[in-house]
Amino acid sequence: MVPIDGKTPVPAARQEQDAKANAERMESLAALASKTGHDLNNFLMAILGNTSLAMMEMAEGAPHYRYLTQVEAAANRASDFAKDLLTFAGRGRCSFKLVDLSTMIREMEPNIAATLPDDCRLICDLQPDLLPVQADATQLRQVISGIVKNCCEAMEGQGGEIQLRTGECELQGAEFLYIARSSPETRYLYLEIEDCGTGMTDEVAKHMFDPFFSTKAKGRGSGLAGIYGIIRAHRGNFIVDSKPEHGTRVRILLPSSESFARESAHLLQGRY
Repeated sequence: MVPIDGKTPVPAARQEQDAKANAERMESLAALASKTGHDLNNFLMAILGNTSLAMMEMAEGAPHYRYLTQVEAAANRASDFAKDLLTFAGRGRCSFKLVDLSTMIREMEPNIAATLPDDCRLICDLQPDLLPVQADATQLRQVISGIVKNCCEAMEGQGGEIQLRTGECELQGAEFLYIARSSPETRYLYLEIEDCGTGMTDEVAKHMFDPFFSTKAKGRGSGLAGIYGIIRAHRGNFIVDSKPEHGTRVRILLPSSESFARESAHLLQGRY
């Protein structure tokens, strides 16, 4: 977890060390998720393919037909799990176009406000004339909606403000180290979402994007890991600033469209 505005008095060297360690941990988790997801998909293709062929050779009323339908249903659920892993690894499918973050959020604002509890209020501070980002707008909307939903849950019973901000920033020190694959000339746009809810301890914040991590007693599914995967696929990352009883601020960092194209080209050169 990297403080955004210096509120937490942590030495710069410690910040950089923690940021680098966390970035490396997330990279390792993503690599493991990618390998597991691809391998699982390969196994499931054989299972689903052969199950489908067997069902075609059998009448629906045959004694063993219902067992095959159960195999098919279980394999499809496992396929959804594999997709979650690949999404976390940043391997999900994206349809990239030029997107103005401020314009996109302004268009979303009425719908977001309509979903908030009565005791919560949305405040937007959107910088005009931002550089565009290369992004899948549908997926970015999912990211924003997912984080806002978590903000509402953190403020349940107490109400307050949820603030959305956009702008351009220069990464320095721990922030720079936290962004995997970044280069010094990369220009970043940010989308910031802040609540005044219960906040998180450093340990919880460290794991909030881990696959299947949840602080809820009945937590299930991929949680915020899918959101992390979407931003990873956009060559971006998160910086989180949170303290118990003092709310949480999540800053989403995305490279400008020019920086995105340059980094994508560098990745392709390294692959071939």
